[in-house]
Amino acid sequence: MGRINMKYKKCFVTNSSSTSFIVKGKTGEILKEMWDLYLKDFKCYFDEKNINEAQFKANEWVNKNYKTFNENVIIPWTCNYETLIFHNPKLEKELVEVNTCNNINWRDSSLDIINIKNDYTDEISLSDIEFLDLSDMKVKKFSKYIEDELSSYKTSENG
Repeated sequence: MGRINMKYKKCFVTNSSSTSFIVKGKTGEILKEMWDLYLKDFKCYFDEKNINEAQFKANEWVNKNYKTFNENVIIPWTCNYETLIFHNPKLEKELVEVNTCNNINWRDSSLDIINIKNDYTDEISLSDIEFLDLSDMKVKKFSKYIEDELSSYKTSENG
């Protein structure tokens, strides 16, 4: 993988920490690289005993399956909001879109990030795209993931 030329998403939201970029490669390899950086960042603020059971299971799964995995995936624990690694139908087959936060220094990776000029995600709906959700290891449409997140938030507020 090569040097990173990252394109940050331009938004109208001030103080937004969102970023998106296009990566050449398989989603599993991209996931592994980003997962390792996520854990490195996580360990800067918390020690390993703070890793919850879902994160522990996800870590085992990522390390076991990343070489053969090439489907869409959500890392739900990255700072501020989830990371989406997915095949955007508007991109060439070997290219993968990543939507994430820029609170983690993705420049520390060896990902083959391609600098592009268009925000393809703004032109597609993510709602019906299916992702593997690492929090429960279930494949679901993005709209269902959001529904589950809102439901768990409401449950934790009430209980």
